[in-house]
Amino acid sequence: MLNILYVFITFTAFSQTLKQFEIAKKKISFYHYNDLRITSSKKCEFNDEKTKCKNFEFLYSLSAKKNGKLPLGNPNPASITCTIQLKGKSIIGVDDSGNQNSFCYIKEKDLYIDGGTLSYYASKNDGFDPSSEKIRGY
Repeated sequence: MLNILYVFITFTAFSQTLKQFEIAKKKISFYHYNDLRITSSKKCEFNDEKTKCKNFEFLYSLSAKKNGKLPLGNPNPASITCTIQLKGKSIIGVDDSGNQNSFCYIKEKDLYIDGGTLSYYASKNDGFDPSSEKIRGY
């Protein structure tokens, strides 16, 4: 019984959902891993412990502090992280319901990654808990 429960927890903790966005007139599928807070155009290649994605190791070195002082106009912090730290291009995707989402396109990896993913890891790596209730204002 315990083994079955472990398999169930492992499967549900790292389950993925799929969503499509139109970017530059092309439909691109995105995989979302809720527990890892990763949404990207490529599937996660899990490490042996199933706790991290080996192909997204770059997320663990992001830092909001490396972006420096943001310029006037309050740009999207994920866009700044994308262009400064990942040398990517910040773009907007639109889903079938017309909702917009920001993504970072990293050409050398041929990868689109969600701006929220970048912001989450940049904050978390700086020791700031992006999911804390104080942050969300509750």
